Amino acid sequence: MLKTFFTWCHHRNYLLANPANNVSLPPRKKKEVKWLEEDKVNQLLNKSKKHPLEGPIRSILGLGLRRSEMINLEWDDLNFETGNVRIRGTKTSGSFRSVPMSSSLAKYFQSLHRSENFPNVFLNSHNRPWNKNSLNTSLRRFHSTGYVSFHWNYQMLRATYCSMLVLQGIPISHVSILLGHSDVRITQDWYIGLSSSDVSPMITKVINRILH
Repeated sequence: MLKTFFTWCHHRNYLLANPANNVSLPPRKKKEVKWLEEDKVNQLLNKSKKHPLEGPIRSILGLGLRRSEMINLEWDDLNFETGNVRIRGTKTSGSFRSVPMSSSLAKYFQSLHRSENFPNVFLNSHNRPWNKNSLNTSLRRFHSTGYVSFHWNYQMLRATYCSMLVLQGIPISHVSILLGHSDVRITQDWYIGLSSSDVSPMITKVINRILH
């Protein structure tokens, strides 16, 4: 911000030179990415059955959706023949992407009741489409009732989707496309929570195959 201001001043001859040109920004510390390992995912899925948040939880874990994308998910977006889901409501206006749908998630979708009033797949306890406020309120209530002993949020579910795919050997570049990121560095810095111990078995398996 200051560099832009000094550039503006320099162009108008208020300064002889931009004093920020030779100043380097401090290295950005990578944020710790929090995600849920398989045992906690199973606990969460079991404890959220029949809860209003079951749909949002399953769809974010199974498709890597943003909250806004989950809210905007409509029945016409689900293609049970091809096994793909069209994701709308991405950050790029008017665009969409396609994400593969697992058979278990397809079975769950098919078990849901379709509203005659709204095209949305997921409705809250008042039978209306979710919004940011109702999602956050429901999450607070879920935590307050002690359904599970660990903390989680929607961002962690999306990071779990990403980390689980990478842990299974899916290239980060492919996962980045599934998440709808414009830059793979966003995926790597903000959505992958794996440590070296997490990927060690996968790496060992690959090396053993190469050096057999």
